[in-house]
Amino acid sequence: MKRSSLFSLLIAIVLLCVWELACRAFNVPDFILPTPSQILKASVFQAAILLPNAGTTALEILIGILISLMVSVPLSIAMFAHSSIENALAPFLVASQAVPVFAIAVAMLIGFEPTIQQLLGGAIVLAGVLSMQWRKFRP
Repeated sequence: MKRSSLFSLLIAIVLLCVWELACRAFNVPDFILPTPSQILKASVFQAAILLPNAGTTALEILIGILISLMVSVPLSIAMFAHSSIENALAPFLVASQAVPVFAIAVAMLIGFEPTIQQLLGGAIVLAGVLSMQWRKFRP
């Protein structure tokens, strides 16, 4: 193992120990921030419940990223090629960067039933974020 890999592993172990000790020392409630040992215990003992749901979550993430790329890449190309499109969309994209992602996520959870609508809404938001990132490469 390389020296840098060992150092990274050591840092990760130290951070996990600090997290564990801080949660115990400050009596942080489990529902706010569980300790790493509680997370590992739940992962092992509830694997039969977690794994099928993890597969569903991974699929939703993959679909969301693909949808956002299908929207953001052509949008970015259009904005790069035509300054009028960029000028029309830039204020909306800048405004989308001003809103915290966590606020959008909570609003989506409240506003939608847990269906494909959440996935599509998240993909559209991610498309806006990715479009802004692609814009940075414009000379």
